[in-house]
Amino acid sequence: MKKTIVAVTALVGVLAMSFPVMAASPTAATSLAPGVLGARAPKAQTAAETASTEALASSLLSSGAVETQAAATAVADSLTAMDAAKEVDEEALKKECTAIYSSMTAEQKAQIDAAASKRGLSAEEAIGNYIAADTSIPGSSTVTWNENICKSSVDGKAGSINLILIKAKADVIASAIKDTNGKTVLTVFDFAVQDGKNYKTLDTVIGVKGVKATDTTETIAAKQLVDGKWVNVKITGFANGGLSLHLTKSGPVKVERLK
Repeated sequence: MKKTIVAVTALVGVLAMSFPVMAASPTAATSLAPGVLGARAPKAQTAAETASTEALASSLLSSGAVETQAAATAVADSLTAMDAAKEVDEEALKKECTAIYSSMTAEQKAQIDAAASKRGLSAEEAIGNYIAADTSIPGSSTVTWNENICKSSVDGKAGSINLILIKAKADVIASAIKDTNGKTVLTVFDFAVQDGKNYKTLDTVIGVKGVKATDTTETIAAKQLVDGKWVNVKITGFANGGLSLHLTKSGPVKVERLK
């Protein structure tokens, strides 16, 4: 019980500092860290997987998909980890986050509720740092960001930064749907970065249920709302359950299936 109380207290403290949060079961002895589900934590790589990751990083750099070795390493590590992890089960994720929320004190719940409200999310979504599939959008999928998997490179340098998922506003979602020209919108989301850190470039991986490692830029597109217009975002790679993006601006992002 003492470990549970300590873990939940840490969770609230982290979220209050505007960090996304991942939690294992409330009774787990492991410490809390930003991200989604413990089930999504990557396993240790085998020698073959390490070689494959290094080869992918080399390919990303030589092809010009990313601009630095640090970015190539972060993206390759993330894509490999995402491929190896289980795809997000939204119901299981919600159930786990609900259990965490239920174990909190009234004061802790109030803090979570306030933080979630600012992000337009449910308490469970805020705890898990995910956005549930939007039932108003046909074909919509769950979007996640998990520190254990989604490493990032800021301005081409090593050293990850936490992404905080925020629900896109209704008018943004409407604009995103209108812009698709009949294509399937998988997700529309907004985000912030840890401590409001500024960046010129941000390479990171986003979890989007339904995206496959076999997808290409001919089947999946990403766009960002910039000055009222949806502009293409560079996709640098794909994995089962997500994709890597090269962002140069802040603002809402949408991912759509072209075919």
